[in-house]
Amino acid sequence: MEPGGYYSHRESTLATRLACLRPALVIAFAAGITACQFVPRLPAPHWAWLLPICLLGLWGIRRPRVQVLLALSCGFLWAVVHAAWTLGHELAPDLQGRDLRVSGVVASLPVKKEHGLRFEFDVERLEANGRAWPSPGRVRLNWYRAWPELRAGQRWELMVRLSRPHGLMNPGGFDYEAWLFERGIRATGYVRDPQDSRLLGEASGLDYRLDRWRQRLAETLASALHGRPQVGLITALVLGERGGIDRAQWQRFTRTGTNHLVAISGLHVGIVAGLVFFLARGLWA
Repeated sequence: MEPGGYYSHRESTLATRLACLRPALVIAFAAGITACQFVPRLPAPHWAWLLPICLLGLWGIRRPRVQVLLALSCGFLWAVVHAAWTLGHELAPDLQGRDLRVSGVVASLPVKKEHGLRFEFDVERLEANGRAWPSPGRVRLNWYRAWPELRAGQRWELMVRLSRPHGLMNPGGFDYEAWLFERGIRATGYVRDPQDSRLLGEASGLDYRLDRWRQRLAETLASALHGRPQVGLITALVLGERGGIDRAQWQRFTRTGTNHLVAISGLHVGIVAGLVFFLARGLWA
């Protein structure tokens, strides 16, 4: 054997084993995230300091079994960090049911309902009785009377009342509180005084620009399909915005088992349809 041949072969074998180990590391990381969902109580946030240590060990240690264990730990700690970050934006209990002055940005497409307007709002500043309080982050608001023509990405100053999110605990029912948690919404409420609301301008973030584009497209669809009952469904399939689907239509989709086509996101359906179109076009040519 040539000088250094043994070590070259050993390094090559190690590289091959590490390459085959990558799927196992991904599975272990996902298993760690899943394991965090089953603990009865969220671990203290200070355990998150172990995450960079585990990442360094994952990068430097070459033993497969140790790497799998470290990947599992990284997934668990990552879920703890994410949950602690989301829960850290809780609305202070003393602020529930009180008049609050908030300023922030409309962070979703406003949805018109029978008795008002519903939208998500990124709170940048919150005041009560002249005192500044920590922001709860993203909240879900309703505007019941004298609502303006809200646009995604607009910055507003509003007088609102907020409460912590809660839902019904019926077995097998929709978990509204968990749904809000998944979307990062830590408070819900309504605009208290429409007369004490003020438009401050436009936000410049990339996410808000995308929402403005989606709103323009939704308005184009609504104008083209004015008066037709399918406008909510088509908007959901094109933009993934399901707020325009009425209750009767949604119950029909649920009973026929087709609600997952809309719930998954209409954008995915559009992507697959586009790929099939270009594939068929290429084969036809």
